[in-house]
Amino acid sequence: MAVLKDPTIVPLVKEVVLMGGSISGGNVNASAEANIYNDPEAAQIVFQAGWPLTMVGLDVGDKTLLGQKQLEQLGRTHGPVNDFIYSVAKYLVELSAKFGAPGTPMYDPLAVGVAIDATLVKAPPLHVDVETRGEFTRGETVANRRGEIERNVLHGDHYVIEGLDKVTPNAKVCTDVEADRFLQLFVSRIQGK
Repeated sequence: MAVLKDPTIVPLVKEVVLMGGSISGGNVNASAEANIYNDPEAAQIVFQAGWPLTMVGLDVGDKTLLGQKQLEQLGRTHGPVNDFIYSVAKYLVELSAKFGAPGTPMYDPLAVGVAIDATLVKAPPLHVDVETRGEFTRGETVANRRGEIERNVLHGDHYVIEGLDKVTPNAKVCTDVEADRFLQLFVSRIQGK
């Protein structure tokens, strides 16, 4: 990975917007999102690198469903990009319907949307670590919502909380999204407007 070979690149990066992770459960298992699950060690490096980072995960992607309404809008215009996106979206919307979903999650396009317009989401700064060893949690993005951790010290046969240590946020974690506004942006960009 580039940051391991040359850490001096970190301050040169304006921002990293990544599609991956979740602070409310996974999609490949109960805790991990697929992109992070596939290489949690690399993801941990990315989260700990020190550059400005925005995590666009399942928490907002699952709320951003492209459905029949947007499909109909895309079907009203034509061109090579529009027609290709329409055919892919039609397949995904129909597939989602077979599983009882009202639309297809827009995970990757939403990450691009956030890179274009960060006001589409609420993204509080949190400290995120990636679980790399857990039997059931490998690949989980673990966000510290309290901004601190307990300092537990072993005293004989038990632990005593001796204080709280602050943790520094290392990512903006998207927790809410203006889904309709994003979907309208997506459709208008595909239509070339």
